[in-house]
Amino acid sequence: MNAVFDAVMHSLEWGAWLSGLTYAEVNIIVYFMLLPVALAAMADRILHWHWLKLSVLAVWATALLAIPNFTAFSDRAFDLCAAFLSAFAVVGLSYVQASVAVCVILPLLVLAGLVMFNLRNARYGKAKC
Repeated sequence: MNAVFDAVMHSLEWGAWLSGLTYAEVNIIVYFMLLPVALAAMADRILHWHWLKLSVLAVWATALLAIPNFTAFSDRAFDLCAAFLSAFAVVGLSYVQASVAVCVILPLLVLAGLVMFNLRNARYGKAKC
């Protein structure tokens, strides 16, 4: 688990260095903007809709217009996420273990399920979006 955590952390740090954003900003962008839009787009493809991804994009567009300081917002959101992940100690998971489970394994399972549905639909000619 430590190797996965380190790989993700270093990738986010590299993204921060490359973009000039902070680690917290990149973390929030990846986990709360990009990942939800990607998952919503895949779900829309399965359901033959467009409103899930458009809803996520509309919420973030509105939020970004309303947030006066994205760095401060990201720092606070990151701190809340860290507290949430630390709370898994009550069930015996360390911060690193909870991070990998919630931020890597869970999204990968959801992604795998959505990919399987999309492939099945494409195989049987059901994909129309």
